[in-house]
Amino acid sequence: MEELKPLTLSRSLVGAPSVLLTSDLRKFSIHAPLSREMIVGNHLLTLMSSHFKLSKSNLATFTLQGKRYLCIENAVDSNPFDVWYAYSWDSKQKFNQYFRPRTLFESFLFDMYFPLWGSPLPKYIHSDKKNRFGIGALPENDFDRIVFQPLSLSQLGMDRIEVRRFFSFIESDLNEVIEEFLALHHDKFYRDVKYAVSLYPEERNRIWDEVKKCFDPQFRRFVRAQLDNYVMRLM
Repeated sequence: MEELKPLTLSRSLVGAPSVLLTSDLRKFSIHAPLSREMIVGNHLLTLMSSHFKLSKSNLATFTLQGKRYLCIENAVDSNPFDVWYAYSWDSKQKFNQYFRPRTLFESFLFDMYFPLWGSPLPKYIHSDKKNRFGIGALPENDFDRIVFQPLSLSQLGMDRIEVRRFFSFIESDLNEVIEEFLALHHDKFYRDVKYAVSLYPEERNRIWDEVKKCFDPQFRRFVRAQLDNYVMRLM
């Protein structure tokens, strides 16, 4: 993680996170003291999400009075994904404002095949010339523990009417998206993840016992069956 050397530091008077402004005008919020779990979890999530080409928010560190803190970048024009935004895809014309809309489906695939963070990863809509999707850098549990815990379609929110409506516009592409995702879910990726976990000897056995379950053939077949049924019900 990048070590920040802020241009300014703004302390909150109302209990909100303090905000750092860097020399290149990026803003970061001080989130919490940096822990070993955060370091390991961030390394693993960054490796895995980048392998599947998911755009992830940035984390960094900041040292104040000898203590290191975890910081989260405050991206401009970035909002948490919520079905409240369904008005922006209630027609094909409005849906076309989204750049590479399949990214949202890919982020759900990542949640389904790698359920290690206790809950779905936060998802964001980044507004630029076109709206695009990304995932948050920090799961809800702050990397407190990496545990294999499969998530259902309802837990992910994929069964929400508004989300199904969104995917209905690209239903003919979804099987191809799944196949391309699984093409990256290969043996080399397995070895890369295992190597990354091995870099942390104190946590290695505990974490790998959980992570390796994501690569179990029976689990992968179970997830694929759920996805095939989901896509079929969209058509």
